[in-house]
Amino acid sequence: LRKYLPKKDKKAEERKIAEAEEKKEERARFRTSSFFAQKIEEYRDHSKYADALILLYRRLERKLNSQLQGQKITTQNVVELVVAKDPSITKLRIKRISRFMDKIISIKDGKYKVRTEEDFENLFYEMGWTIENL
Repeated sequence: LRKYLPKKDKKAEERKIAEAEEKKEERARFRTSSFFAQKIEEYRDHSKYADALILLYRRLERKLNSQLQGQKITTQNVVELVVAKDPSITKLRIKRISRFMDKIISIKDGKYKVRTEEDFENLFYEMGWTIENL
């Protein structure tokens, strides 16, 4: 009787087991990563670099709002804040901060588009440097 019954597809069973393990790993990864990091990764996957930078910029914006105490966030106001904090700051640092602020404000306004992942990474690291120097 056995020889007349169709044989089980072993490859299909292996595939099901592999998919189940992959789902378990995905759930574990989801629990360990924050929603914020997941959102940034999603933007990177879909090449929405400007949206990812705006999401990251909101953190910087909150810090600047608390430091500027109600003043509008402009390049000039940020430079004045940095100079007031540290009068011995070099012109090179001031120029770097102002260049970054000009670029990120234009990205937020939609005037500048981030097209490549390399541009995204450069702006990301520049944002980190700017936050450290505020």
